[in-house]
Amino acid sequence: MLHKFIFPAYIRLTKNRYSTRQSSERGQLVLAATLVCGAIGIDTDLTLNYQIFSLLVILLLSAQITVRIHQPAISIERILPKHVSANQKFSYDIVINNLGSRVEADLRIIDEPIVIAPSFQEFESSREPFEETRNAYDRFVGFHRFLWLQSIKTGIRVNSAQADAIPIKGKRRVRVEAEPLRRGLARLGTTTILHPDLLGMNYGVQRFVNPEQLLILPKSYRINESFELPSGSNSNSGGASASWSTGASDEFVSLRDYRDNDSAKKIHWPSSLKRQKPVVREFQDEYFPRQSLVLDVHTESATLLEEAVSVATSLLRHMNKKNTSADLIYCAKNPITVSCHSGATSHNSGHHEQLKALATLTSSVQPFSLLAEFVKTKTQELTGCVLVCCKWTEAHQQLQQFTESRGVPTTAFIIVLPENPQQPDSHKQVESEPLNSSRCHYLSSDNVAEALLSL
Repeated sequence: MLHKFIFPAYIRLTKNRYSTRQSSERGQLVLAATLVCGAIGIDTDLTLNYQIFSLLVILLLSAQITVRIHQPAISIERILPKHVSANQKFSYDIVINNLGSRVEADLRIIDEPIVIAPSFQEFESSREPFEETRNAYDRFVGFHRFLWLQSIKTGIRVNSAQADAIPIKGKRRVRVEAEPLRRGLARLGTTTILHPDLLGMNYGVQRFVNPEQLLILPKSYRINESFELPSGSNSNSGGASASWSTGASDEFVSLRDYRDNDSAKKIHWPSSLKRQKPVVREFQDEYFPRQSLVLDVHTESATLLEEAVSVATSLLRHMNKKNTSADLIYCAKNPITVSCHSGATSHNSGHHEQLKALATLTSSVQPFSLLAEFVKTKTQELTGCVLVCCKWTEAHQQLQQFTESRGVPTTAFIIVLPENPQQPDSHKQVESEPLNSSRCHYLSSDNVAEALLSL
Protein backbone atom coordinates (compact mmCIF):
# COMPACT_ATOMS: atom_id res chain seq x y z
CA MET A 1 0.00 0.00 0.00
CA LEU A 2 2.82 2.40 0.88
CA HIS A 3 4.61 1.65 -2.38
CA LYS A 4 1.52 2.48 -4.43
CA PHE A 5 1.21 5.78 -2.55
CA ILE A 6 4.82 6.96 -2.92
CA PHE A 7 5.54 5.52 -6.40
CA PRO A 8 4.15 8.59 -8.31
CA ALA A 9 6.36 10.80 -6.12
CA TYR A 10 9.42 8.82 -7.22
CA ILE A 11 8.56 9.53 -10.87
CA ARG A 12 8.12 13.26 -10.29
CA LEU A 13 11.26 13.48 -8.16
CA THR A 14 13.60 11.82 -10.66
CA LYS A 15 12.60 13.60 -13.85
CA ASN A 16 15.42 15.55 -15.53
CA ARG A 17 14.55 19.11 -14.67
CA TYR A 18 17.32 21.70 -14.68
CA SER A 19 16.67 25.06 -13.06
CA THR A 20 16.94 28.21 -15.18
CA ARG A 21 20.25 28.98 -13.44
CA GLN A 22 22.84 26.77 -11.80
CA SER A 23 25.53 27.99 -9.41
CA SER A 24 29.20 27.29 -9.97
CA GLU A 25 31.52 26.38 -7.09
CA ARG A 26 32.48 30.05 -6.83
CA GLY A 27 28.83 31.05 -6.73
CA GLN A 28 28.03 28.49 -4.04
CA LEU A 29 30.91 29.81 -1.92
CA VAL A 30 29.68 33.41 -2.27
CA LEU A 31 26.13 32.33 -1.41
CA ALA A 32 27.32 30.51 1.71
CA ALA A 33 29.35 33.52 2.78
CA THR A 34 26.31 35.76 2.23
CA LEU A 35 24.15 33.61 4.49
CA VAL A 36 26.78 33.55 7.21
CA CYS A 37 27.35 37.30 7.10
CA GLY A 38 23.62 37.91 7.09
CA ALA A 39 23.14 35.72 10.17
CA ILE A 40 25.92 37.26 12.30
CA GLY A 41 25.41 40.81 11.07
CA ILE A 42 21.79 41.29 12.12
CA ASP A 43 22.74 43.72 14.90
CA THR A 44 24.50 46.53 13.02
CA ASP A 45 25.59 48.20 16.30
CA LEU A 46 27.77 45.23 17.35
CA THR A 47 29.41 44.26 14.04
CA LEU A 48 30.21 45.60 10.60
CA ASN A 49 29.51 42.26 8.86
CA TYR A 50 26.36 43.77 7.38
CA GLN A 51 28.62 45.77 5.05
CA ILE A 52 30.21 42.58 3.74
CA PHE A 53 26.71 41.09 3.50
CA SER A 54 25.54 44.01 1.36
CA LEU A 55 28.53 43.67 -0.95
CA LEU A 56 27.97 39.93 -1.42
CA VAL A 57 24.28 40.47 -2.14
CA ILE A 58 25.19 42.99 -4.83
CA LEU A 59 27.59 40.43 -6.36
CA LEU A 60 24.86 37.76 -6.42
CA LEU A 61 22.32 40.09 -8.00
CA SER A 62 24.83 41.26 -10.60
CA ALA A 63 25.63 37.67 -11.51
CA GLN A 64 21.97 36.83 -11.95
CA ILE A 65 21.39 39.87 -14.12
CA THR A 66 24.41 39.32 -16.39
CA VAL A 67 23.58 35.66 -16.97
CA ARG A 68 20.16 36.73 -18.22
CA ILE A 69 21.54 39.44 -20.49
CA HIS A 70 24.16 37.36 -22.27
CA GLN A 71 22.84 34.40 -24.27
CA PRO A 72 25.51 32.82 -26.50
CA ALA A 73 24.62 32.61 -30.20
CA ILE A 74 25.47 28.99 -30.89
CA SER A 75 24.18 25.92 -32.70
CA ILE A 76 24.97 22.30 -32.00
CA GLU A 77 25.18 19.02 -33.90
CA ARG A 78 25.34 15.58 -32.32
CA ILE A 79 27.41 12.95 -34.18
CA LEU A 80 26.45 9.47 -32.98
CA PRO A 81 28.03 6.16 -34.02
CA LYS A 82 25.97 3.80 -36.15
CA HIS A 83 25.63 1.39 -33.24
CA VAL A 84 27.32 0.43 -29.97
CA SER A 85 27.45 -2.69 -27.80
CA ALA A 86 25.76 -3.07 -24.43
CA ASN A 87 27.91 -2.61 -21.31
CA GLN A 88 30.82 -1.20 -23.35
CA LYS A 89 31.62 2.47 -22.80
CA PHE A 90 31.92 4.62 -25.90
CA SER A 91 32.29 8.24 -26.88
CA TYR A 92 30.77 10.51 -29.50
CA ASP A 93 31.13 14.13 -30.57
CA ILE A 94 28.98 17.20 -30.19
CA VAL A 95 29.95 20.03 -32.55
CA ILE A 96 29.30 23.56 -31.23
CA ASN A 97 29.21 26.38 -33.78
CA ASN A 98 29.79 29.92 -32.49
CA LEU A 99 27.53 32.19 -34.52
CA GLY A 100 28.12 35.30 -32.40
CA SER A 101 30.67 38.09 -32.34
CA ARG A 102 32.50 37.12 -29.15
CA VAL A 103 34.57 34.18 -27.97
CA GLU A 104 32.53 31.67 -26.01
CA ALA A 105 34.42 30.00 -23.15
CA ASP A 106 33.71 27.67 -20.22
CA LEU A 107 30.64 26.11 -21.84
CA ARG A 108 29.41 22.91 -20.19
CA ILE A 109 27.50 20.31 -22.21
CA ILE A 110 24.88 17.99 -20.73
CA ASP A 111 23.36 15.58 -23.27
CA GLU A 112 20.12 14.31 -21.75
CA PRO A 113 18.58 10.93 -22.64
CA ILE A 114 14.82 10.63 -22.51
CA VAL A 115 14.11 9.18 -19.08
CA ILE A 116 11.78 6.16 -19.07
CA ALA A 117 10.27 5.33 -15.70
CA PRO A 118 9.38 1.72 -14.83
CA SER A 119 5.79 0.70 -14.32
CA PHE A 120 4.49 -0.06 -10.84
CA GLN A 121 4.25 -3.77 -11.73
CA GLU A 122 7.93 -3.79 -12.78
CA PHE A 123 8.86 -1.97 -9.59
CA GLU A 124 7.04 -4.50 -7.42
CA SER A 125 8.25 -7.64 -9.21
CA SER A 126 11.91 -6.70 -9.73
CA ARG A 127 14.83 -6.74 -7.34
CA GLU A 128 17.93 -4.60 -7.52
CA PRO A 129 21.20 -6.55 -7.75
CA PHE A 130 22.57 -7.08 -4.22
CA GLU A 131 19.46 -5.47 -2.76
CA GLU A 132 19.73 -7.86 0.19
CA THR A 133 22.89 -6.01 1.32
CA ARG A 134 20.98 -2.75 1.91
CA ASN A 135 19.51 -1.85 5.26
CA ALA A 136 15.92 -2.72 6.14
CA TYR A 137 14.62 0.81 5.53
CA ASP A 138 16.09 1.07 2.02
CA ARG A 139 14.71 -2.36 1.14
CA PHE A 140 11.26 -1.38 2.41
CA VAL A 141 11.09 2.01 0.69
CA GLY A 142 12.69 0.74 -2.53
CA PHE A 143 13.95 4.08 -3.83
CA HIS A 144 17.33 2.64 -4.88
CA ARG A 145 15.49 -0.12 -6.73
CA PHE A 146 13.44 2.52 -8.56
CA LEU A 147 16.57 4.41 -9.60
CA TRP A 148 18.19 1.20 -10.86
CA LEU A 149 15.09 0.22 -12.87
CA GLN A 150 14.77 3.71 -14.32
CA SER A 151 18.40 3.72 -15.49
CA ILE A 152 17.97 0.31 -17.14
CA LYS A 153 14.73 1.38 -18.85
CA THR A 154 16.37 4.61 -20.04
CA GLY A 155 19.17 2.48 -21.47
CA ILE A 156 22.12 4.87 -21.47
CA ARG A 157 24.13 7.00 -19.06
CA VAL A 158 25.81 10.13 -20.49
CA ASN A 159 28.51 12.15 -18.70
CA SER A 160 28.70 15.92 -18.90
CA ALA A 161 31.60 17.50 -20.80
CA GLN A 162 33.47 20.80 -20.84
CA ALA A 163 34.16 22.72 -24.05
CA ASP A 164 37.32 24.68 -24.76
CA ALA A 165 37.06 28.30 -25.87
CA ILE A 166 35.25 28.65 -29.21
CA PRO A 167 36.58 31.41 -31.48
CA ILE A 168 34.31 33.93 -33.21
CA LYS A 169 32.47 32.26 -36.11
CA GLY A 170 34.37 29.08 -35.31
CA LYS A 171 33.43 25.62 -34.14
CA ARG A 172 34.58 23.15 -31.51
CA ARG A 173 34.22 19.38 -31.26
CA VAL A 174 33.49 18.17 -27.75
CA ARG A 175 33.98 14.50 -26.88
CA VAL A 176 31.19 13.09 -24.70
CA GLU A 177 31.58 9.83 -22.79
CA ALA A 178 28.60 7.48 -22.44
CA GLU A 179 27.76 3.99 -21.26
CA PRO A 180 24.92 1.84 -22.69
CA LEU A 181 23.18 -0.14 -19.96
CA ARG A 182 21.12 -2.57 -22.04
CA ARG A 183 20.48 -3.68 -25.60
CA GLY A 184 17.80 -2.11 -27.75
CA LEU A 185 17.09 1.49 -28.72
CA ALA A 186 18.18 4.36 -26.51
CA ARG A 187 16.68 7.79 -27.12
CA LEU A 188 18.55 11.05 -26.65
CA GLY A 189 16.32 14.07 -26.31
CA THR A 190 17.77 17.44 -25.29
CA THR A 191 21.28 18.87 -25.31
CA THR A 192 21.72 21.47 -22.56
CA ILE A 193 24.46 24.10 -22.76
CA LEU A 194 25.41 25.81 -19.49
CA HIS A 195 27.12 29.18 -20.01
CA PRO A 196 28.70 31.24 -17.17
CA ASP A 197 27.98 34.85 -16.28
CA LEU A 198 30.69 37.53 -16.40
CA LEU A 199 31.66 36.82 -12.79
CA GLY A 200 31.63 33.05 -13.21
CA MET A 201 29.16 32.55 -10.34
CA ASN A 202 26.06 31.27 -12.11
CA TYR A 203 25.36 29.25 -15.24
CA GLY A 204 22.63 30.15 -17.66
CA VAL A 205 20.82 27.29 -19.40
CA GLN A 206 20.28 26.98 -23.13
CA ARG A 207 18.46 23.89 -24.38
CA PHE A 208 18.47 22.40 -27.87
CA VAL A 209 15.82 19.80 -28.63
CA ASN A 210 17.36 17.27 -31.04
CA PRO A 211 15.85 13.81 -30.51
CA GLU A 212 17.84 10.89 -31.92
CA GLN A 213 17.90 7.12 -31.47
CA LEU A 214 20.95 4.96 -30.88
CA LEU A 215 20.98 1.23 -31.57
CA ILE A 216 22.59 -0.75 -28.75
CA LEU A 217 23.62 -4.24 -29.84
CA PRO A 218 23.53 -7.14 -27.38
CA LYS A 219 26.65 -7.89 -25.41
CA SER A 220 28.69 -10.81 -26.67
CA TYR A 221 31.25 -13.20 -25.26
CA ARG A 222 34.46 -14.61 -26.68
CA ILE A 223 34.17 -18.15 -28.02
CA ASN A 224 37.05 -20.59 -28.14
CA GLU A 225 38.59 -20.25 -31.60
CA SER A 226 38.94 -24.03 -31.84
CA PHE A 227 35.18 -24.53 -31.49
CA GLU A 228 33.91 -26.12 -34.69
CA LEU A 229 30.45 -25.40 -35.98
CA PRO A 230 28.29 -28.49 -36.66
CA SER A 231 28.57 -29.52 -40.30
CA GLY A 232 27.45 -32.54 -42.30
CA SER A 233 29.99 -34.66 -44.14
CA ASN A 234 28.48 -33.91 -47.56
CA SER A 235 28.33 -30.14 -48.07
CA ASN A 236 26.45 -30.55 -51.34
CA SER A 237 23.42 -31.77 -49.47
CA GLY A 238 22.86 -28.27 -48.27
CA GLY A 239 24.61 -24.94 -48.17
CA ALA A 240 24.64 -21.99 -50.47
CA SER A 241 25.96 -22.02 -54.00
CA ALA A 242 28.88 -19.70 -54.68
CA SER A 243 27.33 -18.67 -58.00
CA TRP A 244 24.17 -17.68 -56.13
CA SER A 245 26.07 -15.39 -53.77
CA THR A 246 28.73 -13.91 -56.08
CA GLY A 247 27.23 -14.16 -59.55
CA ALA A 248 29.64 -16.75 -60.95
CA SER A 249 31.82 -19.62 -59.78
CA ASP A 250 35.59 -19.48 -60.20
CA GLU A 251 36.03 -23.21 -60.87
CA PHE A 252 36.47 -23.48 -64.66
CA VAL A 253 35.71 -26.96 -66.06
CA SER A 254 35.69 -26.87 -69.89
CA LEU A 255 34.45 -25.19 -73.06
CA ARG A 256 31.32 -26.25 -74.90
CA ASP A 257 29.09 -25.08 -77.74
CA TYR A 258 26.63 -22.32 -77.09
CA ARG A 259 23.08 -23.40 -76.16
CA ASP A 260 19.82 -21.51 -76.09
CA ASN A 261 19.32 -19.44 -72.92
CA ASP A 262 23.06 -19.39 -72.14
CA SER A 263 24.22 -16.04 -70.79
CA ALA A 264 26.28 -13.90 -73.18
CA LYS A 265 28.65 -13.22 -70.27
CA LYS A 266 29.81 -16.84 -70.43
CA ILE A 267 30.88 -16.67 -74.09
CA HIS A 268 34.62 -17.24 -74.55
CA TRP A 269 35.32 -14.86 -77.43
CA PRO A 270 38.86 -16.02 -78.42
CA SER A 271 37.68 -19.64 -78.82
CA SER A 272 34.51 -18.50 -80.58
CA LEU A 273 36.53 -16.57 -83.17
CA LYS A 274 38.85 -19.52 -83.68
CA ARG A 275 36.00 -22.02 -84.18
CA GLN A 276 33.77 -19.56 -86.03
CA LYS A 277 30.87 -20.36 -83.71
CA PRO A 278 29.83 -19.33 -80.20
CA VAL A 279 31.63 -21.20 -77.43
CA VAL A 280 30.84 -20.76 -73.72
CA ARG A 281 32.80 -21.51 -70.59
CA GLU A 282 31.39 -24.15 -68.26
CA PHE A 283 31.89 -23.88 -64.53
CA GLN A 284 31.45 -26.22 -61.61
CA ASP A 285 29.11 -25.07 -58.86
CA GLU A 286 30.72 -24.59 -55.46
CA TYR A 287 28.89 -24.69 -52.17
CA PHE A 288 29.57 -22.84 -48.95
CA PRO A 289 28.47 -24.37 -45.63
CA ARG A 290 25.18 -22.92 -44.48
CA GLN A 291 24.35 -22.87 -40.80
CA SER A 292 21.11 -22.14 -39.00
CA LEU A 293 20.99 -20.57 -35.54
CA VAL A 294 17.62 -21.23 -33.94
CA LEU A 295 16.87 -19.00 -30.95
CA ASP A 296 14.03 -19.99 -28.64
CA VAL A 297 12.99 -16.97 -26.53
CA HIS A 298 9.89 -18.50 -24.99
CA THR A 299 10.71 -17.72 -21.34
CA GLU A 300 9.40 -15.61 -18.47
CA SER A 301 12.87 -15.02 -16.99
CA ALA A 302 14.46 -11.73 -18.05
CA THR A 303 17.88 -13.08 -17.00
CA LEU A 304 17.60 -16.16 -19.19
CA LEU A 305 16.31 -14.09 -22.11
CA GLU A 306 19.23 -11.67 -21.99
CA GLU A 307 21.82 -14.43 -21.69
CA ALA A 308 20.22 -16.43 -24.52
CA VAL A 309 20.37 -13.35 -26.78
CA SER A 310 24.01 -12.77 -25.78
CA VAL A 311 24.92 -16.39 -26.53
CA ALA A 312 23.20 -16.16 -29.92
CA THR A 313 25.08 -12.92 -30.65
CA SER A 314 28.38 -14.55 -29.71
CA LEU A 315 27.73 -17.55 -31.95
CA LEU A 316 26.74 -15.35 -34.90
CA ARG A 317 29.96 -13.35 -34.51
CA HIS A 318 31.87 -16.66 -34.46
CA MET A 319 30.12 -17.71 -37.68
CA ASN A 320 30.91 -14.33 -39.21
CA LYS A 321 34.63 -14.85 -38.50
CA LYS A 322 34.42 -18.24 -40.25
CA ASN A 323 32.79 -16.52 -43.28
CA THR A 324 29.88 -18.95 -43.02
CA SER A 325 26.44 -18.35 -44.48
CA ALA A 326 24.03 -18.33 -41.56
CA ASP A 327 20.31 -17.98 -40.96
CA LEU A 328 19.01 -16.55 -37.69
CA ILE A 329 15.62 -18.10 -36.97
CA TYR A 330 13.42 -16.99 -34.08
CA CYS A 331 9.73 -16.58 -33.37
CA ALA A 332 7.93 -13.33 -32.57
CA LYS A 333 4.28 -13.53 -33.58
CA ASN A 334 5.41 -15.82 -36.39
CA PRO A 335 8.72 -17.52 -37.25
CA ILE A 336 11.21 -15.09 -38.78
CA THR A 337 14.42 -15.74 -40.72
CA VAL A 338 17.22 -13.20 -41.05
CA SER A 339 19.86 -14.45 -43.50
CA CYS A 340 23.53 -13.66 -43.84
CA HIS A 341 24.99 -14.84 -47.16
CA SER A 342 28.63 -15.33 -48.13
CA GLY A 343 30.36 -12.52 -49.96
CA ALA A 344 32.08 -9.43 -48.56
CA THR A 345 29.33 -6.83 -48.93
CA SER A 346 26.25 -9.01 -48.44
CA HIS A 347 27.90 -10.87 -45.56
CA ASN A 348 28.57 -7.74 -43.52
CA SER A 349 25.15 -6.29 -44.31
CA GLY A 350 23.35 -9.51 -43.39
CA HIS A 351 25.33 -9.89 -40.17
CA HIS A 352 24.39 -6.35 -39.13
CA GLU A 353 20.71 -7.05 -39.80
CA GLN A 354 20.93 -10.13 -37.59
CA LEU A 355 22.49 -8.16 -34.73
CA LYS A 356 19.86 -5.45 -35.17
CA ALA A 357 17.10 -8.06 -34.90
CA LEU A 358 18.65 -9.48 -31.73
CA ALA A 359 18.98 -6.00 -30.22
CA THR A 360 15.22 -5.43 -30.29
CA LEU A 361 14.11 -9.00 -29.60
CA THR A 362 11.60 -9.60 -26.80
CA SER A 363 10.25 -12.73 -25.19
CA SER A 364 7.86 -14.76 -27.35
CA VAL A 365 4.48 -16.07 -26.22
CA GLN A 366 4.30 -18.56 -29.08
CA PRO A 367 4.99 -22.24 -28.26
CA PHE A 368 8.29 -23.73 -29.38
CA SER A 369 6.45 -26.27 -31.54
CA LEU A 370 5.55 -23.48 -34.00
CA LEU A 371 9.21 -22.58 -34.38
CA ALA A 372 10.26 -26.23 -34.60
CA GLU A 373 7.89 -26.97 -37.48
CA PHE A 374 9.26 -23.98 -39.37
CA VAL A 375 12.86 -25.14 -38.85
CA LYS A 376 12.01 -28.62 -40.15
CA THR A 377 11.06 -27.11 -43.51
CA LYS A 378 14.55 -25.61 -43.80
CA THR A 379 16.66 -28.73 -43.18
CA GLN A 380 17.28 -29.45 -46.89
CA GLU A 381 19.10 -26.12 -47.21
CA LEU A 382 21.38 -26.59 -44.19
CA THR A 383 24.68 -28.25 -43.40
CA GLY A 384 24.47 -27.63 -39.64
CA CYS A 385 22.17 -26.26 -36.96
CA VAL A 386 22.78 -24.49 -33.63
CA LEU A 387 19.92 -24.32 -31.13
CA VAL A 388 19.91 -21.78 -28.27
CA CYS A 389 17.14 -22.15 -25.71
CA CYS A 390 16.30 -21.58 -22.04
CA LYS A 391 15.00 -25.07 -21.27
CA TRP A 392 15.12 -28.56 -22.76
CA THR A 393 11.76 -30.21 -23.43
CA GLU A 394 10.44 -33.06 -25.50
CA ALA A 395 9.77 -30.63 -28.37
CA HIS A 396 13.43 -29.60 -28.38
CA GLN A 397 14.54 -33.23 -28.43
CA GLN A 398 12.19 -34.04 -31.30
CA LEU A 399 13.64 -31.16 -33.33
CA GLN A 400 17.18 -32.34 -32.66
CA GLN A 401 16.23 -35.90 -33.58
CA PHE A 402 14.57 -34.76 -36.81
CA THR A 403 17.49 -32.62 -37.98
CA GLU A 404 20.01 -35.33 -37.11
CA SER A 405 17.99 -37.87 -39.10
CA ARG A 406 18.17 -35.52 -42.11
CA GLY A 407 21.97 -35.40 -41.92
CA VAL A 408 22.07 -31.96 -40.26
CA PRO A 409 24.20 -32.12 -37.07
CA THR A 410 22.64 -30.02 -34.31
CA THR A 411 24.44 -28.45 -31.33
CA ALA A 412 22.30 -27.16 -28.48
CA PHE A 413 23.13 -24.45 -25.95
CA ILE A 414 20.76 -24.47 -22.96
CA ILE A 415 20.83 -21.45 -20.63
CA VAL A 416 19.84 -22.25 -17.03
CA LEU A 417 19.65 -20.30 -13.79
CA PRO A 418 22.53 -20.90 -11.34
CA GLU A 419 20.23 -21.86 -8.46
CA ASN A 420 18.69 -24.62 -10.57
CA PRO A 421 21.43 -26.01 -12.84
CA GLN A 422 20.42 -28.74 -15.29
CA GLN A 423 23.64 -30.61 -15.93
CA PRO A 424 23.83 -33.29 -18.64
CA ASP A 425 24.58 -35.97 -16.08
CA SER A 426 21.62 -35.07 -13.87
CA HIS A 427 18.22 -34.79 -15.53
CA LYS A 428 15.97 -34.62 -12.50
CA GLN A 429 14.33 -31.41 -13.70
CA VAL A 430 14.92 -31.82 -17.43
CA GLU A 431 11.84 -32.97 -19.25
CA SER A 432 13.78 -34.77 -21.95
CA GLU A 433 17.35 -35.91 -22.44
CA PRO A 434 19.28 -34.65 -25.49
CA LEU A 435 19.70 -37.10 -28.33
CA ASN A 436 23.44 -36.39 -28.53
CA SER A 437 24.78 -35.11 -25.20
CA SER A 438 28.22 -34.43 -26.70
CA ARG A 439 26.60 -31.66 -28.74
CA CYS A 440 24.54 -30.28 -25.88
CA HIS A 441 26.06 -27.56 -23.67
CA TYR A 442 24.41 -26.42 -20.43
CA LEU A 443 25.40 -22.84 -19.57
CA SER A 444 24.70 -21.39 -16.14
CA SER A 445 23.62 -17.76 -16.47
CA ASP A 446 26.25 -16.61 -13.98
CA ASN A 447 29.28 -18.00 -15.87
CA VAL A 448 28.34 -18.00 -19.54
CA ALA A 449 31.54 -16.21 -20.54
CA GLU A 450 33.78 -18.87 -18.98
CA ALA A 451 31.72 -21.71 -20.43
CA LEU A 452 31.90 -20.37 -24.01
CA LEU A 453 35.61 -19.74 -23.73
CA SER A 454 36.22 -23.33 -22.66
CA LEU A 455 34.26 -25.01 -25.47
